[in-house]
Amino acid sequence: MSNIFITGIGTDVGKTFVAAIVTQALQADYWKPIQAGELNNSDSLVLERLVSNKTTKYHKSAFNLETPMSPHAAARIDGVSIKKS
Repeated sequence: MSNIFITGIGTDVGKTFVAAIVTQALQADYWKPIQAGELNNSDSLVLERLVSNKTTKYHKSAFNLETPMSPHAAARIDGVSIKKS
């Protein structure tokens, strides 16, 4: 299966809920590469509550940033260097 990327500009536009719908419908795995803010209620944790199939695997984010804003700005504030590799 191909990778599917769900993107949107802005907070509270529904990216997490669309991801839950797609993940449920395709019984796909889920990975959010960078979680910025809401670490105690991350998108992965939200999806785990919303998705009911037993085949989906949730992969840990590569970066978990404290500051709740765009990943590049949060990384700068948190003193984290994000590189493609």
